[in-house]
Amino acid sequence: MRLLSSTIRNYRIHRETTVDLSAALNLVGGPNESGKSTLAEAIHRALFLKASVGGEIQKSMVSDRHQGHPEVELRFEAAGKTFQVTKTFSGTNGKTLFSEEGGATLHGPEAESRLAELLQVEEAGGGRGGANKAATQWSHLWVWQGSGGEDPSESAAAHRDALLSRLKESGGGAAMQSTLDSQVVATIQEKYDELFTKGGKPKAGSLLFQANEERDKMAAAVQSAEEAFSRLEEARRSFSTSENTIRSRREESSRLIVDLETARTGLKTVSELRLREGSEQRSFDEVSSQHQQIEQAIAEVEQLRVERQQLAESLEPATSRITVLQGGLKDKKSAVQNTERATDAAEKILSEARDQRELAEVWLRLLEQRTEMAQLVERNDEISALRKTRQAIDAKLALLPLIDEPGFRRLQRLESDLSEAEAVLNALSTDIEVIRTTLPIKVGDEALAEGDEHTIGAETIVTAGDSLVLKITPGGGTDLAEAKRRASEIRLAKQEAFNSAEVKSIAAASEILAQRQSFEARLQTLDGELSGKDAEKLGAKIDTLARELTASEAEFERRSERVDSYKAPSTLDESRSLRDEIHHQMDDLEFKVTEARNQRSASAQLAQQAEEDLDSEKQSAQQVQHRAIEIQAQLQAKEDPLGPKDQWEQNRILRLDAKRLAAQALSKTQSELGQLQPDSLQADVDRLERAIQMGKEEIENAGQAHAVARSILTTDGTTDPAGALEIAHTHASSAKERYESVNRQAEAIRLLRDRFTDEQKKLSDRFSRPLAEKVSDYLKQIFGPTASATVSVDDGKIGGWTMTRDGFTFDFDKLSGGTREQVAAAVRLALAEILAADHGGSLPVVFDDAFTHSDPDRIQSLQRMLDLASRRGLQIILLTCDPTDYNALGAHSVSLASGERS
Repeated sequence: MRLLSSTIRNYRIHRETTVDLSAALNLVGGPNESGKSTLAEAIHRALFLKASVGGEIQKSMVSDRHQGHPEVELRFEAAGKTFQVTKTFSGTNGKTLFSEEGGATLHGPEAESRLAELLQVEEAGGGRGGANKAATQWSHLWVWQGSGGEDPSESAAAHRDALLSRLKESGGGAAMQSTLDSQVVATIQEKYDELFTKGGKPKAGSLLFQANEERDKMAAAVQSAEEAFSRLEEARRSFSTSENTIRSRREESSRLIVDLETARTGLKTVSELRLREGSEQRSFDEVSSQHQQIEQAIAEVEQLRVERQQLAESLEPATSRITVLQGGLKDKKSAVQNTERATDAAEKILSEARDQRELAEVWLRLLEQRTEMAQLVERNDEISALRKTRQAIDAKLALLPLIDEPGFRRLQRLESDLSEAEAVLNALSTDIEVIRTTLPIKVGDEALAEGDEHTIGAETIVTAGDSLVLKITPGGGTDLAEAKRRASEIRLAKQEAFNSAEVKSIAAASEILAQRQSFEARLQTLDGELSGKDAEKLGAKIDTLARELTASEAEFERRSERVDSYKAPSTLDESRSLRDEIHHQMDDLEFKVTEARNQRSASAQLAQQAEEDLDSEKQSAQQVQHRAIEIQAQLQAKEDPLGPKDQWEQNRILRLDAKRLAAQALSKTQSELGQLQPDSLQADVDRLERAIQMGKEEIENAGQAHAVARSILTTDGTTDPAGALEIAHTHASSAKERYESVNRQAEAIRLLRDRFTDEQKKLSDRFSRPLAEKVSDYLKQIFGPTASATVSVDDGKIGGWTMTRDGFTFDFDKLSGGTREQVAAAVRLALAEILAADHGGSLPVVFDDAFTHSDPDRIQSLQRMLDLASRRGLQIILLTCDPTDYNALGAHSVSLASGERS
């Protein structure tokens, strides 16, 4: 089955879009909102959804841009023939036409039934349930946008029987399990269920569970005895260790106390030196600040004197520039006035030309409306002729007997059934001839000799002496009387049907059916022509155009009063030529006006720039003068505190000497502090205090441990823990041996069950291998020669996909988004390839933006997989926003532009 072409009309964004499709590879490209998914949906609904569907489903197809009901026309090949189906989705009034190339045309329910028969799907019912069912048809072949990464196993469930049948034919049919195998597996599973839970753990109450509990109980007794023995040994060791700890810690604490007093004395000296360091630091900071202040003040005075001299030098050229700029500004203002006068004159000429152009446009529209009115009147005459022809055909059709396609097929079926019943009746009579015999032969009550013949028409006993008795039933169990009765009933039903149809033979009925279909086709063609001519709306168009014509004539009269000289042309061509000539003149005039305006604007900009330059130059000169005044004031403010200039250097040297003496005193104190290492002294005090405290705590803890060990030795030392431990080991060994015996039997049952399970899995693998191998062929095109796939068949249900690559195996739901898309596509192509055997060796597979998570490199490999599918007979239809990604596919390309489709 292959799709050849599709035309969709008034369907959402599409007004009328036709797409021709190749039998192999097809690439439908276009940006978002260009109608790609809508196209795929329309084709799918034309195949599987009834035209009479209503409610929200039908409303969702209706275009909010175009008038008319949604319509889909689809041509396709199936069963070696070419067919066309056209569906108009207009709610309960929806229409379906189905035709075979060179054959008959079916309408309505008959057309829907024939289409479902060719597609090998169940005909969808009515209402929401039927629409939902239709939406899932061929979901293993139709990858909707956003579902590319979903497991396709569920979508193929509707074709389970056909798929399993094809897998059996491919070599999986031998993998069947015998009745004895099933009984053995059931017995082993029953034994396994007595011992183990579903998770493989020992079952509560079972012999294995009891043995395991007894073993654990004895092991716990051994652990308890070992703990008692270990506790006594530990108390003995703790008693000795705590005595040694108390003695050694007391000796060490005495030494630490002496070291602590020495460190504290050093810290006291550090505190005294730091007080002296602070006083010296403050003195140094004070004299340093005084020295810095006088140095900075002298430098600032020198800088201000230099800046004052520079400002005085820059004022002279600024005065000359201001004079030149004032002269240039006067000339530019004069040029602005000249360009404004030229612009006003050009705009007046352009306004007069506009009046001429608008009058020419009105006259041209008036002539066009008169021409259109003549055409509409002519169309009205044609429509009247078509309606007369239709009435004549209706009259001829009314004279023919009412024979439609289903009635004709019923007549054919009755005639065929009668022929078959008469053939059965003739075959039911069985002849017996005795060729040679040495025994007496009896057929019923009649004796036969050599050469005798006998005919029987009902169940009869045949004997040959005493050693042979045969029962012969003519016709395989059907009674001759029953055959006669059935032939008579069919003959009567045939006669009644032919009388009802008012015909005497199949040939006559066929001729009448052909005549009716011819008349109906002619009526449909005439209806189409009438619809195309818009007969219902023609009168309204004539009335509307008449009003528009009257309005145009009145407008022409009004505009003529504003134009002095206008000679109206008599033909459309002359009017268009005059209109075009005026347009050319308008272009020249508008260019001149634009040029004049540009000159005016340029002159104004030059004048404005000259005025801005003059203002800028004046502001700059004023800023220089203001800055000179500010500098003179700053100089006076900074020189006064310094005193006479001949004393500046002496004051600077005195402050520098005071700074040097303060720095020497501070450095000496800091050196003494550094030799004492204040930070280390404080750390020593902290460390020694911590060590003394920890020693006290360790002595206290050792004392407590000493008392506890003494108590344990006093109370537990009266029993024999070693003997109790030996008895516990003996009981535990016995319980362990019993558990191991029971466990060996349980593990043997587990092993048998696992072995049978493995064998069943191998049988399943043999059954599903043809499908897995086809999927692997596709995966190798993307992931390389190490890629392969596996699938499980559980009670006829296909699923459990995994992919192996470079020695690593991944479940389908553990793959990344892009890899899931690619593996799912490979599975769909393999399913389509297997099922295509029931559809003439080919099926269409539609991918609607199905690879959105695949990177550009993987897209290149995907093209190899799609090409392999087309070489194996599949028809690939790929819809994508980025068709350039698939340039290497070599596919038949269709481009859908963005925006409204027409």
